[in-house]
Amino acid sequence: MSTNSVTFEQIWLEVEAVDRAENLAGWSIGGVYLWPILRDRLIREICENLGVFQKRVDTPRKPLSQISAFSIRRSPYALVPFLRKNHLGQDPFSQPVLEGLQSAGFDPMVLGMGDADFDLHVEQLETFFLAKYRGVAKTRLAWALTSRLGGGKHFAKYQRVIRAIEASLNAAGASGQYSTLPRWLVVDFYAQRMGWKRLFKAAGTRKIFIVNAWKRALIAGAQSAGAKVIEIQHGLLSVMHPLLGWPGRDSIAYLPDEIYLWGEFWARETGLPSSMLKTVIGAPAQLGAAQITRATSESASSRVNRVLLVSQAQQTTRLFDIAIRAAVASPQLSFSIKPHPQENLAQFSDHLRESGQQMPANLEILQTEETALDLMAQFEFVVGVHSMALVEALTLGAKVIVVKLEGWQYVEAIASRGDLILAEVNSNLIAEFAACRPAGKPDYYFATPMEASAFETLLLQEKP
Repeated sequence: MSTNSVTFEQIWLEVEAVDRAENLAGWSIGGVYLWPILRDRLIREICENLGVFQKRVDTPRKPLSQISAFSIRRSPYALVPFLRKNHLGQDPFSQPVLEGLQSAGFDPMVLGMGDADFDLHVEQLETFFLAKYRGVAKTRLAWALTSRLGGGKHFAKYQRVIRAIEASLNAAGASGQYSTLPRWLVVDFYAQRMGWKRLFKAAGTRKIFIVNAWKRALIAGAQSAGAKVIEIQHGLLSVMHPLLGWPGRDSIAYLPDEIYLWGEFWARETGLPSSMLKTVIGAPAQLGAAQITRATSESASSRVNRVLLVSQAQQTTRLFDIAIRAAVASPQLSFSIKPHPQENLAQFSDHLRESGQQMPANLEILQTEETALDLMAQFEFVVGVHSMALVEALTLGAKVIVVKLEGWQYVEAIASRGDLILAEVNSNLIAEFAACRPAGKPDYYFATPMEASAFETLLLQEKP
């Protein structure tokens, strides 16, 4: 657990309390609302510095070339796929949108994310916009970001906020690089927003579909250009989601105008702002394919006594320790660990060496291109912390156990429905394996998918 016994929930609640007391969501610095672009960064920094979450491990990325100019192809629609692709090099979340728009006769502007090759890449454009507009941004924000001028009140407020959060957690210095007002974050956002606004204006874009809407300057620029931004669900949502969880709020700056969701649960019980339009489009196609795989596998007996642990980048070694303990306690079971895409195998081998533990004979670390979704169809039990894979496993009929490592609070609402079992951190999981049962009504999380024609109509629909 964390070094000073602070939990993720405590951090979330204390940050939320200061937010409401100081009206941080409505705090504008030179026309930039700082809190929506800072909150998730600050919470993660505090969690990592206090040992609540493990620090991120940088994974190798293909270097992106710098661009000095680019051409804009006019299109009323733009698409930003997920940064990670499957073993076929596709993003299954955005693919139906691309196919629907093409079926209607449109060729959307596709902006690349991650390592995939595209004509235009989001990160290349961000760098280009910083080079072109950062000087302008610094000039326009000079008054608001200079402490001895108009920015004095902002610096004072920021210090008051940080002191209040750290004092409530008894954790001085936990805010780390965000201990002082991050002027660079405000300037970078302003510059990139300028660039995105001009790009979407020039392209005549009316709608942007985006899988992972954490690029706040892109969203803000698109909205400033008069376009609507629609997020396509790709993972777990909760009232504590660092980007989208704003329980009890009406409207928050730089969030998508609409979100396409897989089921009613995500619309009703995840703290999305009330002004955000929530549209249920049904389960993704890859989930249906996995259901077929499970139904047509050789026999149900092939899954019996097989346990898949879905690893989590924030809790890599702690979940690994639990896997080792559980495997030793239940030698009749076969255990497999599916590493998270943000993890690497060296983390597991290094931890074994440093902790002096031995790898049990009935535990393996998978090295496969198969997604967790494809793998889960082959296992009786699925164990993890707070991955969307756990909810998908419910729909596949697996028996799901969530270990109460920090971050488990993301699935607390699902646990309260009785659809999965919670395990204490010191458990060897024997009792949980015996008590676990498949979920009762998984269609609350994943509705029947929209018909292709209805989905196409939704994509093209103009809403106020």
